[in-house]
Amino acid sequence: MRDIDKIIEDDENQVVAWKESWQDKYLEWICGYANAQGGTLYIGVDEIMATLLD
Repeated sequence: MRDIDKIIEDDENQVVAWKESWQDKYLEWICGYANAQGGTLYIGVDEIMATLLD
């Protein structure tokens, strides 16, 4: 598991997404990541909280 300090350095971009809570539509995103160059979907922390933690 990655250290939280390292995780919050990842800005939201084409392969990193921050989401506050789970929604079923994210299954499509996961499939998109799997079919492309990969990616990371963080659930439980939004962009604002990631900025505050930084």
